[in-house]
Amino acid sequence: MSNLKKLKLKKTLVPTLMTGAVFLSTLGLMNTNASAEINKDNYLADHECTIVIDKANNIVKTNKQQKATGVCSKRVSGMYFKKGKREFYSLNGWSIDYINYSGEPFYFGFSSGDAIAKVFLTDSKQNIKGKTMHVAPTKLSVYKTPIKSSKKLTTVKRYKTVVVKDVKGSWAKVKANGKTGWVSRNSLVNEVTITEVKKVVTKYKSYTRVDPTYEPGRKELINKGENGLKYLYYKTKYKNGKLVSKKKKIWTDVVTYPQDEFYFIGE
Repeated sequence: MSNLKKLKLKKTLVPTLMTGAVFLSTLGLMNTNASAEINKDNYLADHECTIVIDKANNIVKTNKQQKATGVCSKRVSGMYFKKGKREFYSLNGWSIDYINYSGEPFYFGFSSGDAIAKVFLTDSKQNIKGKTMHVAPTKLSVYKTPIKSSKKLTTVKRYKTVVVKDVKGSWAKVKANGKTGWVSRNSLVNEVTITEVKKVVTKYKSYTRVDPTYEPGRKELINKGENGLKYLYYKTKYKNGKLVSKKKKIWTDVVTYPQDEFYFIGE
């Protein structure tokens, strides 16, 4: 993302985290709905972080929020909430941002820069043995044994799939890149919606016009051509490695329109 031209960014304040009790008392009063699909101009940010929200961790029972990674780790948390028939996933700050799907991007502005947080949903109580799962972090390390101090065998990029051979507590034994090793169980999700941004350069066209006031053979550049620039935003959904919905264009942002090139000639 950092290699793309940044669009105008609207910063949002990210405060310190609230406690679960405050979260429940303010429920429904501060929904800002700050998903990237609404704040599309904020999609291109300096940093990217990840947060996986586990359905098995009900904040009503545990009062513990699930933290993000990277630059978002100290300021952004997520939670699963269920009380009676009320059930949802959300992010927490001074506001409550509801999560609509696994892989949804959210924009945050910090004093040190802005970031896109990709939010994924999982359920650590779900039996995933034998299933194909998607990787949530930008890079997931595969270890020889179920301990982080063991040898690192390979890494798997976000959205790629691994086949789960076994589960041991908070670890999952997987086959990835031709190797078999252990990864964090909560780094694996069975469903992802991939949002992509494609940079498109629109080539200018060149035209020649006859000007009767010009003497024969004279040619003059009147307007120099200039390429245009736009960004195309797509969304694609997968479940257990299989395509659920085809790539769909969400919107197009035109940054600059192409300026055609004109020549005047005399005949």
